Amino acid sequence: MIRQFQRVSELMWWIREFSKLHLSGEIEVIGEVRNARINKRGVLDLELVESSKAKSGSYTYRLNCQLASPKSLLKSLKIQSPQELEGLEYILTGSLNFRVTQNRYVLEAYQMQPYGKGSIEKRRNAILKELENAGLYPVKKLASLLEIGEPITKISIIASPGTRGLTDFLVGLRHSPLLPEFDFYSAAMEGASAAKGICKAIESAQETGTQLIVILRGGGAQGSLLYFEDEKLARMVCLSKIPVISAIGHTEDKTLLDYVAHRAVETPITAGREIAETNLRYLENHERSVEVFFKTFTEIIDQGNIALNRSIKLLTAHKVERYLSSYKREAELQTKRLLSSISAYSKKSEEALKRDSRELSSKLSRILRERRSSVAARAEDIFAKGKRLERNLRLYESMILGALPPISALLNTKSEKLKESTHRLVEGTDSIFNLANQYAREYTAKIRAINPLHSFMKGGAIVTDAFGKPLITIKQVKKGDELKLRVTDGVILSEVKEKRSLTKKLREGVK
Repeated sequence: MIRQFQRVSELMWWIREFSKLHLSGEIEVIGEVRNARINKRGVLDLELVESSKAKSGSYTYRLNCQLASPKSLLKSLKIQSPQELEGLEYILTGSLNFRVTQNRYVLEAYQMQPYGKGSIEKRRNAILKELENAGLYPVKKLASLLEIGEPITKISIIASPGTRGLTDFLVGLRHSPLLPEFDFYSAAMEGASAAKGICKAIESAQETGTQLIVILRGGGAQGSLLYFEDEKLARMVCLSKIPVISAIGHTEDKTLLDYVAHRAVETPITAGREIAETNLRYLENHERSVEVFFKTFTEIIDQGNIALNRSIKLLTAHKVERYLSSYKREAELQTKRLLSSISAYSKKSEEALKRDSRELSSKLSRILRERRSSVAARAEDIFAKGKRLERNLRLYESMILGALPPISALLNTKSEKLKESTHRLVEGTDSIFNLANQYAREYTAKIRAINPLHSFMKGGAIVTDAFGKPLITIKQVKKGDELKLRVTDGVILSEVKEKRSLTKKLREGVK
């Protein structure tokens, strides 16, 4: 059947109506920007261009695009003029409209985002410059999670539930000897609302006492990484009081989130393993500290015992014989002096002795009497001092013997305190390990509850349409549609032959 048109304008209007009927939905298209300018009506005009080569030659495809509010658009793209868009790849979202008078299709776009590496890096560098001027960038990076300074016992997880990234993270975390407590924040990792949901989750985690925020996402296409280039998300991460780890499953390209995160790892399983390794290191350091404590304490006790024994030996060796010997030496010295004086007198000439015999005899008698009395007094004095020293010696010995039992009691008391401290330390360590085991059982139950694979083991399956969209009601399918049923070991492809409503079946049973 041939469709006839009376005039060319009639054909053009028919094309427009056909386009409205069959091409009215939103579309996204990627291309290189050419001829960008703001027209007289204040609308941004540009062309999306793609060049390709074939056997028959080279071809260039062009699509005219228009965007309203160019000022706000340029501000969001961090550029000053439309000329800065030239030669860079962007992704435009809007609706396709056929303009009859212009005889062309125009993409009336409402959103424009960087897509190529050049446009993404240009906008990213501008955002990082603004954050640097505001004093928020660069952030303090964590070379290792050990820099947190304590074992990681509580974390906040931001991820989509039931995704591969969340499962991989938990697989890596299970090797931790001390399983951390965690708060789970469900957020989309793709789509226009992804950045907003992640920002809300980061803000909610600030007052929960968590030690670490982990953003998880499995692998995906290059276009899905665009949602991690959001300026508000980058600002929220910079302002976070809690360290943020980016683990969004990509190895080749870095996103804006990776630049502002306190630590960025390639995959979610790497993040889980780092947390497990950190807790293992702290547990090993704790065990070594306990060994060093006991060794040092034992050395201190041994040194104290040695010093005490040395002091006791010095006290017992300080006897009174030293004082008696000193007095004996002094008495011998006085005797020698007396004998030397008598000898000096005897050496005088006989004539002088005869001449002064009488005088010397009287003097000698007087001197001898004085010396004798002096020596007797000195001897009595030395004897009295010896008696006093002997009494003091006995007193010192009784004091030392009396002090030995309190010293022994003091050492026994310190030993008992050491045993008590050791017992407390062992009990504290046992309580910590018991608490860790309790937490492990609780968190294992939680993990099983949120693990989508757990339902497979009970005979369940995940049903999606041909495009992978999950189905939760029979209203989403019709007769003849293809379905995918995912079970534990593969995927089953099926076709809808008949739909039976559970509600209708229940009503028939009641009747």
